[in-house]
Amino acid sequence: MSNIFFYGLFFCALALFSSCAKSVKGYNIKSASVTIEPVILNTLNPLFFGQNYWLWIKEWGNLISGTEKHVKPLNIKFLRAGGEMNDQEIPESLSLDFMSRFASYCSNVGAQPLLQIPLASRPNVQERITRATNLLNDYAKNNPLQYVSIGNEPDIYSITFPRTDLIDWNKYINSFTNTAAAVRESFPNLRILGPDFYNWNLLGFDRLTPFLENCADYIDAVSLHYYPAWYNSMATHDLAVNDFNNIVNFYTSVRKIMDKYKPGMPLIITECQITGSGDPSKPKGDASLGTLSAGLWMADFIGISSAQKGLLSVMPWSICEYWLNSFLNPDHSPKPVFTVYRMFSNYALPHMIFCKKVAEDIRVYAYMDNAGNVSVFCLNWNKESSYSVDLSFKGKLLRNTHLTYVFKPWALTCLTISSDLARKKSYTYSMAEVNSGEGMVSNDFTICSN
Repeated sequence: MSNIFFYGLFFCALALFSSCAKSVKGYNIKSASVTIEPVILNTLNPLFFGQNYWLWIKEWGNLISGTEKHVKPLNIKFLRAGGEMNDQEIPESLSLDFMSRFASYCSNVGAQPLLQIPLASRPNVQERITRATNLLNDYAKNNPLQYVSIGNEPDIYSITFPRTDLIDWNKYINSFTNTAAAVRESFPNLRILGPDFYNWNLLGFDRLTPFLENCADYIDAVSLHYYPAWYNSMATHDLAVNDFNNIVNFYTSVRKIMDKYKPGMPLIITECQITGSGDPSKPKGDASLGTLSAGLWMADFIGISSAQKGLLSVMPWSICEYWLNSFLNPDHSPKPVFTVYRMFSNYALPHMIFCKKVAEDIRVYAYMDNAGNVSVFCLNWNKESSYSVDLSFKGKLLRNTHLTYVFKPWALTCLTISSDLARKKSYTYSMAEVNSGEGMVSNDFTICSN
């Protein structure tokens, strides 16, 4: 046997293990099958990948400053300046300096700005209207703006800001509609968002229906937040794994209500994470913010969101802060959710063509572009077992090829395949990369069967 022949067999064996193996002695491998056709479920809006600009407050260290170079690789296209402190304007007002810094940041990272104007910082309707129109006048003098939202999480004002009259539902609606009407009159080209509920169905009480009954004609898009766990201690691995159906039902329920009042109105998720409570001094669950499971939860949320028609953007909370909610630590090192989000924002192609829970612990999200290139994301929630997944591409997609790939346990893997099958790359992010401090690992792989 020649050396050339020997090495050929050796490298073929490696290729078979990476992309074609069905069982390997000593490894626990389960199996699943997926058929993917070029049927477009949804085309992602150009603003789909968003984020939240937060901790700009100088008194609290302005941790957002200097993060531009870390954020650029995320390819975010929509950036929101909002949240509870923006709404209250405590401890710092939304000054000209703030607006200039926010506009500059958006320009530097290539993102469209979304400016939240406050309700809670002023005690009555007229002062809220005046504050809103003055802020927008100041912003518009030097900076382009297409999107504005009004207030933040009015469904929990009784918890976050109880000294205002806004905890009264009728008074909140009155403030929102009058402020929105004044904004529309003064800035007819702005697109107005609301209501930015923390949870539209908090404690089983539907607040979206009465909001739209009163406010549908005052807004251009519905903005909501999604946090499945109230406290960080409630963010468990089981909750993360089992949230798939809840996310699907969230979109189905919200869209049904929206279409009753304004069919086709866009939806924007202006905040999301596995939990909104990232106090580092409080107890944590095994999927609490900053863990791999929290990052993989975001993979499910982005994957399912990709399939939703009329969804303008998904905007996780947030870029950088002292609490655990952010993508970056205070020293600007990335958390697992950063790497997961980056995988999607870099390799998810414009058209979603497959979105399914293939097995109880396996999800597959697939995308294609107009040239027929494909990216397939496989999320394996199983901590113990690899999954050998048979992928069959039909309808002339990837020349009707078939491949079998072994996906690592407790990991997100993305396969990118060019339409002519000449370029095939895998990108994997698992606990091994978390422990080593590396980002995703990239390798070439071979298609062994057609």
